[in-house]
Amino acid sequence: GRQVILIDDGSTDSSGEICRKYHEKYPDNIVHIKQENQGQSHARNNGLDYAEGKYLNFLDSDDKLERDTLNEIYYHFLKFGDEIDVITIPRYNFDKVNKPLILAERYAETRIVDIEREYDFPQVAINAAFIRKDALCGNFDTELFISEDSLLLNKTILGKGKFGAVGNVRYMYRKRQESNSTINTKKTRKEYFSPRMTHYFKELINFSIEKCGHVPKYIQTVLTYDLRWLFSNKTEIGILDKEETDTYYNHIYDVLQYIDDDIILTQDFNDDLKEEMINFKNRN
Repeated sequence: GRQVILIDDGSTDSSGEICRKYHEKYPDNIVHIKQENQGQSHARNNGLDYAEGKYLNFLDSDDKLERDTLNEIYYHFLKFGDEIDVITIPRYNFDKVNKPLILAERYAETRIVDIEREYDFPQVAINAAFIRKDALCGNFDTELFISEDSLLLNKTILGKGKFGAVGNVRYMYRKRQESNSTINTKKTRKEYFSPRMTHYFKELINFSIEKCGHVPKYIQTVLTYDLRWLFSNKTEIGILDKEETDTYYNHIYDVLQYIDDDIILTQDFNDDLKEEMINFKNRN
């Protein structure tokens, strides 16, 4: 049967009571876990300890899946067989903003994606992914409060070097016009900078080298997708002191050495941004 695991991460509203009522109504299917507020990675790792199913999905509390999504995913896991451990679906905004998110158009054809051939199809959100439990590559890194999902997802994808792309169902991401506050708050924390460079960017590089002997173009594309926001926003100004800024920039420089110029140049973002990244990479 299907299992829903609800983690109450120290909520201060009525969420815990709602979870408890659902558990009482469906005790064979719904697990309710209450923990002190420790953040998303701790909550998800806690949930993994209780997961009994063959497949996993990490649905965010504000979001939803289209009707029949789970049936479709199960069918395609059976159809694709052992060739893949991960299936992803396109993400769409809903609520006050309604539009497809990054690369949604790439799901027009349902297929198995070979990351060596189709390396420009980066996966950065684990909430829109469905994963074989026995293939999940470890747990979420609790040192990270952002990009921990991309890290774990891409480590898992590297296992087979392929993933399924299913386009006839959608992950519905709740986007409110005023909801930028959460991500902006993250960008004011010092952990957003050098610790993220170490625990996410460099960890994914080191894992790739250990696994493949090099950093595949697919992983380079994933890294470039996330690096673009660091170059376009520059939120470190006014948050880091000079020594911290120098360390942070050195981390960025180190990461860029593993990304080919042509990977940067073929990305779908501003040409000035691409030029800035390449100049930074090739500095003396």
